[in-house]
This record gives sequence, C-alpha cells and structure tokens, in this order.
Amino acid sequence: MAQLGNLLVTGSSRLLGKLFCEDISVGNSLTVKTLSATNFTSTNITTSGLTVNGNATTTGTLNVGNSQANGKISINGKVSIRDYANNGWLGINDTGAWTSGVYFGSSVIRTDGGFQVGGSGKIVLNTSSAKFNVPVTINNSLAANNITATNVTVNDTLKAFKYELNTIQDLGGEFCVAPIIYIQSGATVNVSKASATTITVSILDKTAITSDSIQGVRWAENSKIKFQGKIDGLNIRCSGVMAAKLNATANTMSLTLTVESSIANHFSTAKNSTSYSDISVMLYQRYGKKIGSTTENVYSPVGIRMSATGSANSAPYVDIWGSKSSSDPDTVYTIPSVRLGYLDGLKCGTYDCVGYGLYADNVYLNGTIISNSGTIGGFNITTNALTNGTWGTDKSVLMCTGTDIAKSVGGSSAISGWCFTAGSKFGVTTSGDLYASNANISGTINASKGTIGRFNITDTYLITGSGDTCTGMGENQAFWAGSNDSNNAPFHVGYDGSIYSIKGLVGGWNIENGKLYAGDGSEDNPVAVMQMPQKNNLWTFAVGGKSHSNYSDCPFRVSKDGKMRASWANLAGWTITDGKIYSGDPTNSGEKVSVMQIPTANTTWTFATGGTSHANYSDCPFRVSKDGHVFGTEVCVGADDDTKGRASTLITNMGITINVNNSTTNYGLIMEQTGSSGNPYFGVTLQGKLFARSSSGFCQKGAVVCKATANTPTKTSVTFSSTFSAVPTVVVTPISAQPGTYVKCVSVSNVTTKGFDIYLNRTDSNSTSVAWIAML
Repeated sequence: MAQLGNLLVTGSSRLLGKLFCEDISVGNSLTVKTLSATNFTSTNITTSGLTVNGNATTTGTLNVGNSQANGKISINGKVSIRDYANNGWLGINDTGAWTSGVYFGSSVIRTDGGFQVGGSGKIVLNTSSAKFNVPVTINNSLAANNITATNVTVNDTLKAFKYELNTIQDLGGEFCVAPIIYIQSGATVNVSKASATTITVSILDKTAITSDSIQGVRWAENSKIKFQGKIDGLNIRCSGVMAAKLNATANTMSLTLTVESSIANHFSTAKNSTSYSDISVMLYQRYGKKIGSTTENVYSPVGIRMSATGSANSAPYVDIWGSKSSSDPDTVYTIPSVRLGYLDGLKCGTYDCVGYGLYADNVYLNGTIISNSGTIGGFNITTNALTNGTWGTDKSVLMCTGTDIAKSVGGSSAISGWCFTAGSKFGVTTSGDLYASNANISGTINASKGTIGRFNITDTYLITGSGDTCTGMGENQAFWAGSNDSNNAPFHVGYDGSIYSIKGLVGGWNIENGKLYAGDGSEDNPVAVMQMPQKNNLWTFAVGGKSHSNYSDCPFRVSKDGKMRASWANLAGWTITDGKIYSGDPTNSGEKVSVMQIPTANTTWTFATGGTSHANYSDCPFRVSKDGHVFGTEVCVGADDDTKGRASTLITNMGITINVNNSTTNYGLIMEQTGSSGNPYFGVTLQGKLFARSSSGFCQKGAVVCKATANTPTKTSVTFSSTFSAVPTVVVTPISAQPGTYVKCVSVSNVTTKGFDIYLNRTDSNSTSVAWIAML
C-alpha cells in the first residue's frame, strides 16, 4: 500500500496495491486496479470501474462500455441511458428505472427526422406528415394540410381545406353522404365570372360524364351541389347549382358556383382550358316535379342525410332518400324512403307518425321485433297480444300468449287462456284445445286422442256409444254400428265396399234376414222382393204381387234355378208378351219386325224378321216355320269342302261371309262384301287384323308413344299400315291420367293418305302414349 500527498508520474508506473493521493497527474499512462483520488487529471483513462464523487470533466470523448451488456450510464444508481438490445436504438429510461418517465421541463424537443409512438408506428410525425394508426381525440382545435388516421374524434373544431366528400359532407347542422362525380385527368375546364359572388364553370369529361344519371340519381337543372377543387391555382370549396342537367351526349357539366368576391374577380377574364386538380362535385339536393303534380317543382335531398337538429323540436334523425320509381326518374319525392329518429310530420298510410322510431318503405328483419304498443297492419299491439277489433266478437282477430279474461268462443264455455280467436266462432287455447262453430279443412287432420263431435278418437278408429248403441269408423271395418266388435256388428261396411246388414231400409227397400222387399201389396204399391235362394224359397226375384210371403201371383218372377216368369217385358228393345217376343215398330218410318213365338196350332212361323207386321209374317224375307223350315234370301251354312279343312258361312246375299283357311281370300270374317272382287266394308283377316270402312275407304286405328319437350309442341310421325284411297279424318287422344295437368294438348297435322303428324305439348319432358283413329 502506498499513500502520498502528491504524486507526479511522467512516464509509466504500475502499482500492484492501492494508491491514495490528494492530487494525481499522469502525463502518459497509469494502470491501477483501484484508484481513489480527490482530483485526477489524465490524457486517457481506461478502467473497469470508475466512481466519481465530485465533478468529472472531459475535453475528449467519454466512451462507456464495450458491449450491449456494459454500455450504460447510471444516475443516482438508476440506469438512465444504455445500449437498447444492440439493435440500433438508444435506450433512455427504457427499463423504467425512473418510474414517472423523462421530464424535459420547458425546453424544446427537436428532431429533423421523425417522431414515432409505438413499436409498429401507431403514431408517426415527420416534417411532411402526421400519421395516426390509433383513435385520436382532439379537445380544442386542429389545423393541418393532411391528416391520415383510422379514427379521429374532434370535440371542438376541425379545420381542413379538403376532405373526402364521399364520406361526410357538412351542411351546417347536418351531414350528408351523396353521389359524387370526380373529374378525371384530361378533362377541359372553362371558368368565367357571372356576378360579384358567382362564377360559371363548364367541364367536359368523357370519362366521368357519360350519363345524365350518375350513381342512380338524375342530375337535373337547378339541383343543388357542393364543389371543391383547385382551378387556375385557386383552392375553391363552395356551394352551387346545376346550370343545366348533365349532357351525356356532349359529356359536359355546367355549374353556377357561389364564391368569395376575390375568386369571382379572378375570373373576370374567362379562363378556358385552365389548369385544375382534385375537382369533385356532390349532388345533395335534386330538383324536379313533385310527385302527384304536373306543374309544381320541389327540392328533395339525395343519399343519406344526418340531421343534428331536425325540422321539428330540434330533434335529430337520419334519412335515406332513394328514387322510388325507376320508370320516372324525374319525379321528386318529398318524403324519405327511410327515417331513423324523430318521425313527427311523416305519415304511414293514414297513420300519423309521432315521436322517435323507424319509418321505411319496406323493412326486412332477420332478428327480433319487440313492441308493447302501437299498431301493425291494422292490429293493435299490447304487452302480450295483437288484436283487431274487440276480440271474441264477430269480425275480430286475437293473437295472444294467453288471455286472462274468460270468454265463450266457438261454442265453448266462458274460459280464459285464449291464444288465437277469429270472430266469436273459432278459437284455440294455450292448452291446444280448438273450438269452432264450423270448420272446412282441405288438408290433413292428425289426432290420436280426444273427441270430434260425439266420437272418441283412438290411434286406429273413431267410436261412440256402447253395445247396441255403438257406432265406429276404422280399424277392421270401414264403418260399423250396433256392437263394440266391428266384425260382428249387425251393420258394417268393409274397406272393399261390401255392406253387411241384418235389417234396415235402403232407398225404400226393407232389409230382413235373407231378403230385400218393398211395397205393401196394394194396387198402387204392389210387392217387389229379392231373397236368397234357400231350400224353402222358390222365387229369387218377384214383382207385382200382393203378399210378402207368397209370390205365386206376381206377374214377374225368377226362380232360384233361373227360370223367369213374366206376362209382359221389354228387354233391349224386345217386347215379351204371352207366347212371343218381338221387336220393331212398322208405324215408325217403316221399321222392320222381328219375332219369336211359341209354335201352336194357330201359329205357322216360330222365327221371322224383316216384315212389316206383328200379326202376319209372310212378307218377312227370313222366317222359320214351327216344323223347322227356313226361308231366306240366301243362306249358306257348313263347309264347302270338308276334305280340305275349309269352312265357310254365307247368310243373305253378300251379307255375312266367314272363311277359315281359305286360300282364295285374305279375310277370315266378312260382314258385308262390296262385290266379288272388292274389299269388305268390315272384315277380319286370317292374321287377326280388323278392317272397317265406309263405302269409300278403310278405318284404321293404333297407338304410338310420343316424346315431349317441356312446354313445347313436339312432333311424332305416324304411317298407316295401308294407304287410304283419299285423305282420312284423324282423331287423337292422350292415354293419360293427368289431362290438363301435365298433358296440355294433343293435336294432328299434315294428314295424308299415307300418314300424319301428332303434336304433343306437356308441362314436362315425359313421353306419353297417344291413341288414334283414322276414317274416311
């Protein structure tokens, strides 16, 4: 250890211990582990640790540390300045050692670069701009050439030469979002003074002005506009009007702007094709004819209008003004399409809107409507109900969560809990009970319990009563009565339509075991009976008698073995009398007679036809005598050559011809022959084909599947199996169970002797079978 009062070292010195001196002056260099001195003067000092309790002065450079870890300066034991993470930033109290921060007093902080707040540049200030990426609140005033910010809140005054018109336009107590035209580069701008405070601006822009309706609004003459931009070096921001409507043909806009006198005087000499920049024009009130008037013109707002004071009671609102008629864009409407806020002065139909609320031409909501008062579509709104009229009375309607007032509706007793009523005759309660005086239901009713009328409802049937008084529908039988057991009920109807009944009256017919009967046996009401053919019953049918037990006196009766007894009858035009059956009336335009009669001693002919009398049959061209003689114009019965397996029948002259396996003809059956070499009017070929024709041709028929194209007549061609001698008449019909529903129409066209076309029109593209008949 060395301790000296004064030490002067002019060369080099090395001390291995400690050195305590009052004053030390080192001319060259001094290396010491620990140095403690009151005053120390040296050209350079290098030390791993230096503590200065007094004043330290250097005329050179003070270099602290050689790494990020030890490059720091502490004041009063607190790290105040340091190397911040060795990334190019100087840390000043970045560790927060000075808990209140860094205080500069009244001095000025200056930077020639930029001032940044936040690691990612939330606020950036430099010599050319100020950028805010966080909400900004200004409580006094702000004046700036350019402001870029996500959100800005101004509690007092915001001053700026230019801001975006398509966002918000200040109209003095109102804000407006309205259509804007931005004048593009390459346009022509002409300006001239119009008066002491007005100028006329004419703009030609083939890009921006292409229609007289921009952004859905007609820019008509005298419509009010807001203008901003720079023309001939002057910044102009003012109001004005359209001097004329937009000229879409010439691509021009003509404006009259109200400006300061200095600006108007600047254009005392007209400026044509003058310089311009950032010109935008906003239409905020359009001008045109008032709706419902042909002479009165009015102004109407455009776009979205937000009013802080409103037009009544200084009450605010937000309006949306839209064009209500695309077919008449010149018509101006004097009420908004939508208003949110104070509604006094508006009408909804005949209803006067009052107070705050929402008015709109249409409202579409995906969420919830909550209202405890007012009306909707003629219904009064209460806390839990919608009513029209006095509910529970005729011509009223109630929809409710459940009434606490008891009323009688639809035949019910006086009960409460109604959730729906229509008039006084229909209602539904909260428990699901339905009461109705009448109900017409075209859809489906599903119920597995309860009652309908007097009937109890089960899962499979309806039933009322018990035992002999029981009636039911469903389960094993469609209908039954007289027993709880539907299968053994004295009356029941099966699902296949079969009826079982042991007694009753149906259409005037009495039902008893085994028979149906009517009549009391009187002259005006004789007996008629149908009974089961049992052992003790001879007659199955009988009519005209006097007794229900003995039918032998009935003039008409049929026995159980099929024998019929009748004194007179007419069956299919044949009259039955005692001993004969005949048809034909000679008094009716020469109608011919046919007869069958019992061969007696007084009769000659048993069968006869073609005559003119019911009493004398000798003029009949065909007749058979009671001894079996046949008289006819021509009759051929039997085979003409049995050895060759041929058979033929010819009755009357060229009347009926039947050939089987006859090589001389192609027809197996001919009902009428035109001649020895002609085709038949009606015939069946050996192959089973049927031909029928009039005296001038054949009749043919068939069916064909026709393709379809939805709602388009689609053609299908048909070819006759043989050619007609002339163009026939063709009739077609669809083979369908949905005529008029899916099949709209079937028709024919292009009919020839060889075929025709079918046109099918369906609502879908499904194929359809169509039947046809062609006949001369």
